[in-house]
Amino acid sequence: MLTGKPAYVADAHVLGAYLLDSLPDESDRIFTEAEHERAIVVIPSIAVAELIYVYEKAELAPKIWEMFEMFDSYPCFAIQPLDEPILKIVPEIELKELHDRIIVATCRHIGAKALLTKDQEIRNSKLVETIYK
Repeated sequence: MLTGKPAYVADAHVLGAYLLDSLPDESDRIFTEAEHERAIVVIPSIAVAELIYVYEKAELAPKIWEMFEMFDSYPCFAIQPLDEPILKIVPEIELKELHDRIIVATCRHIGAKALLTKDQEIRNSKLVETIYK
């Protein structure tokens, strides 16, 4: 993502918190920067799928369409597909959960400035720069 704008990756928890307007200040600032096209927030496709699953289980299907409407409304929010270059990074990521490995691999693949995540295992791993404050 060579756009000249700082790029961040967000996991499902952070994206969900954004959609509920309940992010911590620093994370919220980054999303606001993306809304104003001064930053890019990339959401791995696995995180989008996780959120769809959560909303379906919680019987909040309208939230799914609000999420996609947000992607359509803001050009600096992007869904990153799970593709071969990311899959080739996954074996290098030593975390327990496969979806966490994919998210970190996505962060590395796009050269993101940081991963927006509350996940303590990812934060403690120091595999990528993280933000959740």
